[in-house]
Amino acid sequence: MNNFIGQYSLDDVLDAYSEASEIPSREILAEWIARYPQFEHELIEFTVAWIQSEELPEIPGDQKDLNARLQGGLRIVQEIYEKRSAEDQTQNWQSRAKMASMIMEGSLLGWSTDQFAGRINLSVAILRKLENRLIDAVTIPIDLIKLIGVSIQRDPSEIIAYLGQPPMLQSGQMYKSKQPPIIGKQQGFFDAIRNDGELTDDQRTYWLSLESGTE
Repeated sequence: MNNFIGQYSLDDVLDAYSEASEIPSREILAEWIARYPQFEHELIEFTVAWIQSEELPEIPGDQKDLNARLQGGLRIVQEIYEKRSAEDQTQNWQSRAKMASMIMEGSLLGWSTDQFAGRINLSVAILRKLENRLIDAVTIPIDLIKLIGVSIQRDPSEIIAYLGQPPMLQSGQMYKSKQPPIIGKQQGFFDAIRNDGELTDDQRTYWLSLESGTE
């Protein structure tokens, strides 16, 4: 079931379930699970929270106490639902095809290379070095890896796996079949930052401030 549809239906089902009886019971729970099997776990968790709230001492004179306790149960189920949704998203990331190009991933989201570089606070030149794996992966700050992952909707582990592969051929190189390809030489991330002429002063200062954290 689609998560958004499930979210809407879950709220409706739990609201109706809480109004179906003044107290929770095994019989009513079984009936509602039979009617809405897709929400079996949520109904069980809600019932447990409901039972626990019934065991708490009553607050004298508070006519809204029952509603307050039921809302507490709803919040518990909502937290469980959000946790499962996050786990589902992680599984979806893991099930996606292996990443062949970071720049291509960005283009699928509608970004030009310039826009992608701007999103991760780097120059196009350094982005291309990362793309071609011409930066030594062990020198790349984890902050940048996370930023790239968020930007192209990939898990950080996928970014690390991509950047850790061997360097790619230098762009535009042509060679005869008897000649070995010329592989670009890797350099450290912070050396690339220092020597890049396209970075702004603020960008250079920011990335160099992270240098000690990689050691």
